[in-house]
Parts: sequence; C-alpha cells; structure tokens
Amino acid sequence: MPGVNAVTTGPNISKPFIRGLGYNRVLTLMDGIRLEGQQWGDEHGIEIDENSISKVEVIKGPASLIYGSDAMAGVVNMIPAPPLPYGTIKANVISEYQTNNGLISTSASLGGNENGLSWGTIFSHKQATNYQNKIDGRVYGTAFSETDGSGFIGLNRNWGYSHLNFSVFTDLQEIPDGSRDSATRQFTKQITELDTFRPIVPTNELNSYAISPLHQLVQHYNIYSSNNFILGQGRLTVKAGLQENICREFSHPEYTDVPGLYLVLRTSAMTLNITCLNSGVGKFQWGPMGWRS
Repeated sequence: MPGVNAVTTGPNISKPFIRGLGYNRVLTLMDGIRLEGQQWGDEHGIEIDENSISKVEVIKGPASLIYGSDAMAGVVNMIPAPPLPYGTIKANVISEYQTNNGLISTSASLGGNENGLSWGTIFSHKQATNYQNKIDGRVYGTAFSETDGSGFIGLNRNWGYSHLNFSVFTDLQEIPDGSRDSATRQFTKQITELDTFRPIVPTNELNSYAISPLHQLVQHYNIYSSNNFILGQGRLTVKAGLQENICREFSHPEYTDVPGLYLVLRTSAMTLNITCLNSGVGKFQWGPMGWRS
C-alpha cells in the first residue's frame, strides 16, 4: 500500500511504518483489540503468529484519530480467519524451508463448525541458524526460534455470535554485537564480564540451531472475547481482553540464567460499538474516543 513500509532490524523482527512514522505512532490491533507489547522499540517484532492471520486492514489519515494518540500515523488491524461454514471440519499443514539461514517452519491447524458451535486451533514453530552474506559468511548472533499457539471456541446463532480467543507467543532471539577479530575479521564472542579476551566463534557454532547464551526471550499471552449481538435494526459489538507481555534479555556471559533486562506488562482492553440503522436515520457508534456518527 502507498505510504506503508516495514522496518527490520534482523531476522524475525519487523514493524510497520506509515508515512514515515512507526513504533508508538502506529497502533497495532489483533482482531480489533489493542496489542500492547514492545511497540516502543525496533529490537522486538510484533507478537503475532503470521500463520493465524487471514487478512490485514490498514487505516491511515484523519480516520485513524478515533483510535487515540497512539494511532497518529495509522492503524494496522490483523484479522484471523473467520469460522468455517456449518457442518465443516478442516485440517491444514504447511511447511517452509529457506536456504540462506536454514529456516525450518511448520504450522498445523484444525477447526470445525457443528450446529453453530465453532472452534479452531493453530500451532506453529520455526527455527533458523545464523543467516549468511557474501562478505561475512554466517553472521553470528542472528539465530532465532519461535513457537506459537492460538485457538478459539464460540457460538454462532441467529442472535449473532460470541467467541472466546486465546494466543501464546514465544520468541527466542539472539543478540548480535558484530565484534570481530582484528587480524582475521572473523566473528568473536564475549565470554567474561571484563571482556578482556574474545575467542573466535567456531564454524560448528555458526551453523548450529542452538540459541547462544546471550539472547532475548519475548513471551506474549492474549485472551479476549469477541461478541456481536443483533438488536432489531441495529447491533451491539463488544470486545474485551487481557494480555501479558514479558521481555527478558540475557546479556551476562557468566550468569546466563540471570536476565539483565526483565519487563512485564499487563494490559486490559475493551471496545464497545453500538450501530443503529433505522429508516435511514443514520449510524451511530461508541468506540475508543466516544460517540460518533
């Protein structure tokens, strides 16, 4: 889309930019619920499994201001796949391999809809070793491993629908520092706090899928309810959710199990929309910024 770009600071890290603004100026939504995590920086990606997303809506320009100051540049709403048709059960498995960093990715999903009771679940895992380029070869500190799970259960009736959704996101991401040996220009690694001597990273470690002791661990838990009730000529839409985002950076080479950075963010959110359509009178909604028509 014109004016929409992404900033990437390494493998598995990407964030949207709209008309040159990003981070806290772009509001990211998951099915209409604000996604609160590490949106303030460029060292963490969006805590969503891409395999669980069916489509993405982008709002830019003055219309985004109804979502508040966090949406100054715009809004990116990631929407999961809708429930399956009645009487349907479907399973799907997809896999991916990339030659540059040896990425191996697998995602399996299973869902169904029987007599209006709809359900679905997705499990995904991907891991990669250090990527390579023609100048450096393998770039030390760029391996990652991500494991995600999500699902929902709900009712679809003549009065509307009510769904309960959950998702779990876990990302292990190495931290590259780019240090090199002055003579050979090979990558080196920190092994002591004083950092007076750095050994050269051996070839088997550069090709390994194992995550190095210096890495970050980002976990995001999200549970929310999505409801749409038909009320005569109008409808009432209610979405409410709870999230917890945990970010840890293990940056001490000798005490590798002690995080140097440990952030925990718990967030609750709710949106309420009332739409009235009656003899052409108009459409009225109450959302994050109050009533509008």
